[in-house]
Amino acid sequence: MAAPFLIIDGYNLMHAWGLARQRYGPGDLERLRERFLRQLANRLTEEERRRTTIVFDAGEEAPSNIAAKQVQDEMRIVFAQEDPDADSRIEKLIASHSAPKQIRIVSSDKRLQTAARRRKGSFVTSETFVNELEQAKNQSDPPSVSRELRAKTTGEITADEMAEWLKIFGESESD
Repeated sequence: MAAPFLIIDGYNLMHAWGLARQRYGPGDLERLRERFLRQLANRLTEEERRRTTIVFDAGEEAPSNIAAKQVQDEMRIVFAQEDPDADSRIEKLIASHSAPKQIRIVSSDKRLQTAARRRKGSFVTSETFVNELEQAKNQSDPPSVSRELRAKTTGEITADEMAEWLKIFGESESD
């Protein structure tokens, strides 16, 4: 059976995972959001990442220099710029989904759980999902991660990056 379509309430899951704060200094929220997305990508399989949409509120928290929709590590990232909040955008995604029985909502918000239930989808609280991710991490086989994603999280240089550096700086005589 195929993996479900995950629709994640971004900041709700960040809070449950302990990656959110009451107050943020300049750039803190963006750094924590990026850390959250890297950790999530590292714990999901490639298929799960392709079937994942993460929705963030787009109030003051949304980066001004970033698109409302983007793809990162094969996951769709949405900032609810045209909606009052992430919950409203997630409700729209649930209502318009072509396979609602395959949806799995990740949120502790009762409103979203009710919306999923109405369309015969499933849901899990953010706290339970964090526990699932941690258990999966502790199992012997880590999820399959592409070389590019591994390079992003470990600092390893990819072949494309090496070729680009050599193109820019050239090869030395001693190489």
